[in-house]
Amino acid sequence: MTKLLLPFALAAVLSGPAAALQPETVVALKTLNLAPDAPDVALVADDEVNGTTLDTLAAKQDYDGIKQFIATRAFYHKFKKNPLVQAPGDDLYKTKFLTAAEKSYIAVQIQAQFGFGTA
Repeated sequence: MTKLLLPFALAAVLSGPAAALQPETVVALKTLNLAPDAPDVALVADDEVNGTTLDTLAAKQDYDGIKQFIATRAFYHKFKKNPLVQAPGDDLYKTKFLTAAEKSYIAVQIQAQFGFGTA
C-alpha cells in the first residue's frame, strides 16, 4: 500500500505551494490579516510585474501595495478563466500591477464580451 501512495505523495510535494514567501512577507500578510496560504495569495505568490513581487512590496513595508498587488493579480488570473469575474474596486485594482500584454488582453476580452469599441 505504501508503494501505491508514494507517487501521489511525491506529486503533491512537487506541485505544492507556489513560491515560498519570505518571512517578512508572511509577517506583512499577517499584519494585514491575510493568511499567507489564502487562495488569492497562493495564486499570485510567483507573480512578478516590472520587478515587483509580494516580497519586494513587503520589504518596503508597502501594505497598500501588497493588498493592491494581490487583488489585481488575483483578478487577472481569475479573468483568464472567466471574463465575467467581478473586478476589485478602484481602491484595490491598480493597472500598474499588470503588464502591457495583460492590460491589452483584458481590454480585448471586454470588447469581445460586451461589444465595446465596435460599430
